[in-house]
Amino acid sequence: MNTLIRNQIYSRRQLEELGLEKSKLPRIDMDVYKKGDKVYFFEMLEQDAYRLFTIISQQSFYLK
Repeated sequence: MNTLIRNQIYSRRQLEELGLEKSKLPRIDMDVYKKGDKVYFFEMLEQDAYRLFTIISQQSFYLK
């Protein structure tokens, strides 16, 4: 699994295996992960179930 798909459900272990690094960001009510130049936003559904909400470029994220 190399490509993440929007609206797909992932476990924390899968995200770690893919090399995503969790970021702690204030004022954002989602789990945010980064890898390379992409920022991934996940909605936590259950204890270990995360739905990929959206993916944006890191540059766009910091321009907000």
